Amino acid sequence: MNKFIKRVKSQIAAKEYVLSGSLCTQFKQCGKQSCRCNSSDKNDWHGPYLIWTRKVNGKTVTKTLNKNQAVAVKKAIREMKEINKLIERWKNLSVKEIEKL
Repeated sequence: MNKFIKRVKSQIAAKEYVLSGSLCTQFKQCGKQSCRCNSSDKNDWHGPYLIWTRKVNGKTVTKTLNKNQAVAVKKAIREMKEINKLIERWKNLSVKEIEKL
């Protein structure tokens, strides 16, 4: 096996968590008439809420996260993007190796 392919595989195996989706922050109104958020000024709205959105079995799933979870999810999404790049590299290396056969 090509040493470059071995390196790519070991880089992929070194990842801890991998997730897809996106992470964003949202501000919301609670709907209570007496609450300060019942205003058009978004600075008075509740939040920020850390929201992770992803697809599961073709359906959009949204989850509100705490700060620690958001840090972990952000890293896992970044790791997944890196893995996708590594897989593309692996595919390109595989083509070159197969062409040599």
